[in-house]
Amino acid sequence: DIVQVPDSVRGKGGASVYYSPTLRVLFCSYEDGKSFACVLDLNQLSFVSTPLLISSSDSSSIKNKQSPYNHWVEVPERPGFLTCLSKKSACAIGLEITKTELVIQPLRGSTNSSKIE
Repeated sequence: DIVQVPDSVRGKGGASVYYSPTLRVLFCSYEDGKSFACVLDLNQLSFVSTPLLISSSDSSSIKNKQSPYNHWVEVPERPGFLTCLSKKSACAIGLEITKTELVIQPLRGSTNSSKIE
């Protein structure tokens, strides 16, 4: 089956595609860094709402160019929470989806090291 993606959110190059059956949301990220999320009606094979562009302030992206995302994973026992990886920087990204917004946050590990003596 084919779902038509509007030109306004379609990127260039290969895509990482993830569908969350729990949220009924389709996530798509293209090689040029353009990414979107949208509620999908599987019966009509169409988008229920206007696709939301996903962008992050991942400063480690090359030349501030948006990085594509891949390796999507839903957080167990937390509907609406997902993680993915920024393909270029390998930085973990957290996403929270509510009825009114999509929040994206780079997840960085602690750089402080503890020395046990």
